[in-house]
Amino acid sequence: MPGITLLFTEDSNTSNIILFREETKFKNYSAKVLLKKDNFLLTVNKYKEYPFIFKKYKDIFYFLEGKIYNRNEPEIEKFLYQIYCDFIENKNYEERIKNFILTTDGEFLAGIFEKNNSLIFNDFLGRLPFYLFKDKNKFILSRDIWIIRKFINVPEIDINSLIEYLLFMYPLGEKTLLKNVSRLLPATCIEFKRNTLKIKKLFEWNFEEKENIDFKSGVQNLYSSFLNALENRVQTFKDYKIVLSFSGGFDSRAVFMGLKKINTEFHPVTFIDPDKKHQEDFIISKEINKIAETETKFFEIKEFNLKSMTELIKIKQGLNYAEMGFIMDFSEMLKKELGNNIFYITGDGGDKLLPYLLPSKKLKSIDDLFQFIITKNKIFEPFEIERITGTNFNKVKEKIKEKISEYPENNLNYRYIHFLIYERCFKWLFEGEDRNRYFFWSGTPFYSIEFFKTAVKLKDNYKKYYRLYREFFKLLDGEIAGIRRAGFDYGIFDRKIIIREYLKYFVLKFPFILNFLETKHRRKSFYSPTQNLYNKFTEIFEENDIVKEIFNKKALEEMKENLNREKFFTLLTLFLYFDYLQW
Repeated sequence: MPGITLLFTEDSNTSNIILFREETKFKNYSAKVLLKKDNFLLTVNKYKEYPFIFKKYKDIFYFLEGKIYNRNEPEIEKFLYQIYCDFIENKNYEERIKNFILTTDGEFLAGIFEKNNSLIFNDFLGRLPFYLFKDKNKFILSRDIWIIRKFINVPEIDINSLIEYLLFMYPLGEKTLLKNVSRLLPATCIEFKRNTLKIKKLFEWNFEEKENIDFKSGVQNLYSSFLNALENRVQTFKDYKIVLSFSGGFDSRAVFMGLKKINTEFHPVTFIDPDKKHQEDFIISKEINKIAETETKFFEIKEFNLKSMTELIKIKQGLNYAEMGFIMDFSEMLKKELGNNIFYITGDGGDKLLPYLLPSKKLKSIDDLFQFIITKNKIFEPFEIERITGTNFNKVKEKIKEKISEYPENNLNYRYIHFLIYERCFKWLFEGEDRNRYFFWSGTPFYSIEFFKTAVKLKDNYKKYYRLYREFFKLLDGEIAGIRRAGFDYGIFDRKIIIREYLKYFVLKFPFILNFLETKHRRKSFYSPTQNLYNKFTEIFEENDIVKEIFNKKALEEMKENLNREKFFTLLTLFLYFDYLQW
């Protein structure tokens, strides 16, 4: 992955990391040493178009990785210098960073360096994954988790993280699949001063906190902040081709209509994956094209490519789902068709901010919350995880309950929204978006700071039955909005969507009904992988030492012929990662 790497070592030997940077120069990437002292090294590895600034300003060096959309460079420099002055003078620099983060629209990492002191912080949601490894003699920070993996002599799998991965498809919080390797949490700063490393969380959203805004004003505020976010992003990338990831859903359609509203030239693109899951997206995009008088570029990925899956596993170290290897092929096709100067804009985040997400049944205890999270988000059943790993799931359960007990909301129902944003988005969806940045810069207006704040502070009953989304769509373009949604067979203005949502909320009040329906569906949905995937799965299952050490071979043998799609690809992701670790 592109981005910075920072190394501090007690033994004054930084030559290994320079060697690693040279080894890890991916296709069309260049590696550069930015700062080097006896025991300190800052490097960057990137392709030409990747957004990165490294400069000297007065008596400091600073870097900005990523993009800030609502501030110019002189303004950013001034803010960073003020932060540095407070940091050196032991003033309350954390509050200044917090104010900067909560008024800055972007996906970014910022760093300030002076003599033997340094300070690094990220944006309000931690949109750019940033990883940390620390032992007695060294610490290493990097955007590229593969660099960290190469720096560890004997990497070890974190079993608790592995169990959570089987449960959710991602480990929770700051954990990765490797022991002693963590991910920097949102709105967090890393301080290195007087040879001491400190990590400080500056802010965490409380989704229970609301503002008293009437419905009409709330919709108008959302509309204005959405168009403003789009304008800022388009203006920032005015010399690039604006490429929209276009599906048959509501979120990318909102971006489509927003770009039309601000009179921006853009290129909608869509794809059909090897299993034809997304074929309906193509059909619906043609219906929209007819009304909007646009043309969507269509790409078909005909087969799962093990080479692409392996490359994805390598660059993301198992933190990205193997099935999405076909997106690597799609991205290569996209660059070949449209060139390197691409800003890839998506509808990511709309589904977490505009619909109603609260549990319909009042949760009365942490156990209730835990069970609801499992019911709605599980991949493998807890008893299945116990069977194939031999672990006691109750120990894992207690750790997860401890984690969700730390969320700041008092109302347990709102802690579920916290889980969705701080676990599922942060550890699953953001990693997926970051995969795009291996090829070109990618972003979304839904996670702009003003839109996000407006959406999460609105009363949640405004969002029931897609009411908020419907009125938001009307302001953008009612005709295009009314076209059916993929998977629904009806549009957002159809009464059927209200009936559907009502029934969904009713079912969620009775988890046993939901479990029954899901179990019945899973029994009918065993997945038949292509021969090359099945062969690779079986080969690793039979030969890999890590698989043999972690999994109960007999239990997994009994289960592997009856896996649904998600379970198969979750295991394949882990298997390919373990295979990579033994190279």
